[in-house]
Amino acid sequence: WDAAFAAIGGDIYGMYPVAPSSVTGIGTASYTFAQKYTEATESWTAIFPYLTTPYTAYEAEGISSKFYAFGSTSAILSSGEMIPVAWDPATETWDESLVAYSAHPHFYGASSAHVSDDKAYLYGGVSIDSVGAYSSLTNTLNIFDVSAGWSAGNSSSTSRASMGAAQDDGVIYFAGGLTLTANNTWSVTSFLTTHESYTIASNTWATETVLSAAAHDKGALGSLGDNKIYWVGGSTALNTYTD
Repeated sequence: WDAAFAAIGGDIYGMYPVAPSSVTGIGTASYTFAQKYTEATESWTAIFPYLTTPYTAYEAEGISSKFYAFGSTSAILSSGEMIPVAWDPATETWDESLVAYSAHPHFYGASSAHVSDDKAYLYGGVSIDSVGAYSSLTNTLNIFDVSAGWSAGNSSSTSRASMGAAQDDGVIYFAGGLTLTANNTWSVTSFLTTHESYTIASNTWATETVLSAAAHDKGALGSLGDNKIYWVGGSTALNTYTD
């Protein structure tokens, strides 16, 4: 369910965020393991050793040749912390001592964790309360620096979760996503066409041309040298995805 992946040195690393309840769809379990996909053998293998603490990963990125996952030690994130952990392929060890960000009690839910200059930029998300219910969205941008820890960027004008994201030439683009309905649930009426950009150097946001159709969980690809962002797939109806 909304697994988090990142590519490092020709391999793909992945962690699973939560095991959803068959009744509510809300996550009910955390994990202590991650997996690696090796392109040469076209195979998945588990990473050893496991994490010492069960962990719920919501976003992941490759930074400075390491696999960073951002999540919580609680499957429903009632603790109000976003905790980074890092896997070093060179030493085959986890670093679970990184500083948590207690000011962000939201999980990102397929928003963005894009990298520039050894920093991850994490935007948006939805909070889940102590009983596992969605409670609020955020428009905050939080920046993780592998050397200096956490800081806050300027907030977007839009609170949302599950948007697509891509970076090109120092600008991160965020498209689509979800808002919450009046009773704090998802529905097709809460899908977004919103398209915004964040310029890293100036710490500023801008409004871009909206998507042709409201959608969430869009895949994206940028930095191909043609000054274009390619938005792919996503969901335009509840539990229905396109290619």
